[in-house]
Amino acid sequence: MLPSLAAFTLLCCPSTPAQSVGVETAHALHIASVADAQSAFFVGTAVCLNDPTRRRFDCFRELLQDYHQAVRLANAQLRERLRVVRLLPPGPYAPMLDPAKLSTKITNRFLPWKPGRTLVYKARDGKEVETTRITVSDKTTMVGDYECVTVRDVVSVDGEVHEDTIDWYAQDQAGNVWYLGEIAKNYEDGLLDNLDGSWRIGKDGAKPGILMLAQPKVGVTYREEFLPNEAEDLATVVSLNETVTVPAGTFRGCVQTRNFTPIEPGVEERKFYAPGIGVVLTVGPTGKRTELVQVIDP
Repeated sequence: MLPSLAAFTLLCCPSTPAQSVGVETAHALHIASVADAQSAFFVGTAVCLNDPTRRRFDCFRELLQDYHQAVRLANAQLRERLRVVRLLPPGPYAPMLDPAKLSTKITNRFLPWKPGRTLVYKARDGKEVETTRITVSDKTTMVGDYECVTVRDVVSVDGEVHEDTIDWYAQDQAGNVWYLGEIAKNYEDGLLDNLDGSWRIGKDGAKPGILMLAQPKVGVTYREEFLPNEAEDLATVVSLNETVTVPAGTFRGCVQTRNFTPIEPGVEERKFYAPGIGVVLTVGPTGKRTELVQVIDP
């Protein structure tokens, strides 16, 4: 289908009762992903044609393998996005936040961002030790029209920084903690490699999400962030009364969530939020445990 015809079909033709904005969004992103795969294939072909050190057949075979892999991923993402549609309310995802009704005093029971507090986490992945330090700034940041709490998240592996992220949050009058964006600096071999995953409310259609509900209920699924094809994390509340033991102590009455994104089909995490602290344990898809080891208050 030609791009113009595909866009016209999605934007101008009324949905049938069996469809929804979510379904249409999923198909639009699928078309975009396949187009990206095609573009990468032909750009790669141009590179191969001008590389005298490589046999054209070998180069073409690798490009074709990469193309088919990218299309398989796009198809899996489409299936996952269609599954997500059934978990969320129908209609466009369009949360309306009034800056005047948001607070930088984040007192949510399961995610209290206390100014000056640092949370230290450790995880082992084979012989490597991963350390995460999350620090809540005592200063706020204006993100567009929104005044936000600033939280810095630094992930190091054996002392070398891999990620250095600045996140922005605010709390509404009901007590929901809203996530309004992030600057994600990703490092490789000690050098800044990319800003993948970065987004902020209002830029390129990005919309805020909820990091923790005011009143978590089992079975409820919500978006934590929304920038199509870049930041599409979601969470589902799994339990409200978990007991978790980590180096920092034993925590009771924890909320457990299942965290996932259609961008990475089949990859899930489990997070455990303790009253008065926030996240105390994250269990990754391979079973890796990122555990709270220390809470440092000013």
